[in-house]
Amino acid sequence: FLLLVNVFFRPIDKINSVIETYPKGIAGFRRYAALLDTEPDIADRPGAFDAPTLKGAISYRDVSFGYSGERPVLKNINLDIAAG
Repeated sequence: FLLLVNVFFRPIDKINSVIETYPKGIAGFRRYAALLDTEPDIADRPGAFDAPTLKGAISYRDVSFGYSGERPVLKNINLDIAAG
């Protein structure tokens, strides 16, 4: 009898857990949808044109960086970033 009760109880328990988590999922989806509907803070100026697809590699040669008045954090760094 106990095994038979367990056979029926587990599916009911699973249904109950789905019913409990459903409102949380809907609330999260609504927040996500509201975020997608938000207008960005930065806008293109009037008459701006679309930039073409960028191609090619990026290379930095002998780049140095430091905060004002302090010794350099980066000194003579070379970096190559392949296209793609």
